[in-house]
Amino acid sequence: MTASRILLVDDEIALINVVNHWLENAGYETTTCYSADEAADKILNIEYDVLFSDVIMPGNLNGFILAELAIKEQPKIKILLASGYTDGLENNTKFDFEILSKPYRKQYLLDKIKKLFEKS
Repeated sequence: MTASRILLVDDEIALINVVNHWLENAGYETTTCYSADEAADKILNIEYDVLFSDVIMPGNLNGFILAELAIKEQPKIKILLASGYTDGLENNTKFDFEILSKPYRKQYLLDKIKKLFEKS
């Protein structure tokens, strides 16, 4: 059995490195990207089980647009978003993505990821 593949996207390098460490230690296979633009290229070329992305990032794409692209290209992908600015973000998408408020704790994130896999 192969490990579940998670694409991590955040422009905060220190944060993504910590989250990457948490998820790898929990047994997931991870790929990190520091922008939604970089992640879009990965989504077009590599299959993932989960996209975990920040919402607000510099560049041409934000987390919502990236999530929509991911679903278009990989219909079975599960989406989890995060943001330090969650006020009103829930209404900015036509999809039902959960948005974690930053900062979040390790166990909280691991529980959310686990629940994504239980939904399938």
